Amino acid sequence: MDLKGVTYSATTIATGFGAHLAQPLLRSHVEGREDELTEQEAISIMETCIKVLFYRDARSLNKVRNCCSEFCSSSENR
Repeated sequence: MDLKGVTYSATTIATGFGAHLAQPLLRSHVEGREDELTEQEAISIMETCIKVLFYRDARSLNKVRNCCSEFCSSSENR
């Protein structure tokens, strides 16, 4: 829901600069197989998106922290 109260529904959502660079990658990997993705595949897809965004804006950090709904482990920094 945005500030005007308009709702939006999609299988993949990205904001900011990710909407321009990461969203096409997410759509190509995820749409049509939402129920088939494993956690490892999802992590791999997100790492690919983060790498593309990092290549474009090299002033950001090159570390990724894997947080899922069950736990958040800082030992999985990449």
